[in-house]
Amino acid sequence: ILAKQVVQLRNQREKMIGMKAHVGAVGMQASTMAATAGAVNAVGAASKAIGAVNAQMDAAGMSKAMMDFQRQIEVMGVKEEMMDEALADAFDDDEIEDEADGIVAKTLAEIGVDLDASMADAPTTQLPSSAAAEEEKAPAQADAEAAELASLEARLAALPSGS
Repeated sequence: ILAKQVVQLRNQREKMIGMKAHVGAVGMQASTMAATAGAVNAVGAASKAIGAVNAQMDAAGMSKAMMDFQRQIEVMGVKEEMMDEALADAFDDDEIEDEADGIVAKTLAEIGVDLDASMADAPTTQLPSSAAAEEEKAPAQADAEAAELASLEARLAALPSGS
């Protein structure tokens, strides 16, 4: 009798475990159905809102407003170009540039600098980068710089003083 009861208890226990799993699955299904119902309600409310906006919006009026806006932007662009040209004409005077170039040339001539001749004498080859070549040229270069400095000081002393 006891063995029979033990077997029945085990069978009942297995059935209870199965029922517990089944009840859990039903609960999960109910939760899923509730979430789906909430999503359906939200989509329904959104579609009603979109429908209300579509009913209130005038597509032809919106299109006309956009065309007017685009036309105004084009007019604004033309006005901006006209203003830019007017400002360029007012401030970019070639006479002023020519006068400035003349003053610079006159000033350089007064101090005895011939810019074109100086540029013609400028080296056009790349200098060697080795340290030995630099050490060999250093004394000659120092002498040339000293001579040039003396020449510039002599020209400066020869200029009439403005005071």
